[in-house]
Amino acid sequence: MSEKILFVFEGEKTEHVIARNFISHYIQKENKTVIKISFCGEIYQLYKKMSEDDFGIEFVDLFPLLQERDENLKKYKRDDFSQIYLFFDYDPHATNASNSILNELLDVFCQETEKGKLFVSYPMVESIRCYNGIEDNFMDLLINIDEVAYFKQTVNSYAHKKYNNVPQWTINIWSEVIDLHCRKANLIVHSKNDFPEREVPQDLILTKQIEHENKSNNVIVISAFPLMLLSHYGEKTASILQNLA
Repeated sequence: MSEKILFVFEGEKTEHVIARNFISHYIQKENKTVIKISFCGEIYQLYKKMSEDDFGIEFVDLFPLLQERDENLKKYKRDDFSQIYLFFDYDPHATNASNSILNELLDVFCQETEKGKLFVSYPMVESIRCYNGIEDNFMDLLINIDEVAYFKQTVNSYAHKKYNNVPQWTINIWSEVIDLHCRKANLIVHSKNDFPEREVPQDLILTKQIEHENKSNNVIVISAFPLMLLSHYGEKTASILQNLA
């Protein structure tokens, strides 16, 4: 029997499209089945829903809440899944956006084998394809908060045509993009433009994001998907990318 992993997405469409090849290349090859569901709301709406519990969000059982949001999950029990990964956007332009809330959620969702592990895309999911083919440009790429609302249009015009259509990416492109995002995370947090030997913690990326925000009102451009893979495989990630490319 294959191991089941649950992916919880913010939206109903884009994340599912992006994840299709990502999962087939890097997750399902090891006799693992990924079940994908949608929360259909921002990370800050998830917090609001959880905070309605009188005992505090650290005691909330996420699984029944997710079953309410996506009927496809009702045929499963929590014990059916060995791991839960949540993929949400930073969305600083959201009316209820809050770095303190996000930091609290990262503290709660920090273990995939328990409540789940949260991974954040800055500023949103489209960051996975925001690459013009020039590495130095990507490593330095920031977006002003005032422009985040137009980020999807920005990516459409900024990204090189090779990277703009994610469903057509080959495994070589995926490996290239994963390498870029993981090295950027290492550069952001540890000031090293090397592929990290272990995961780069999400709370440390948020800390660096807050620094950028306070200093220049800018948002880092980095995707959740490569960092989830880095967390999932740890020190094996680099060799997996090389062997599959």
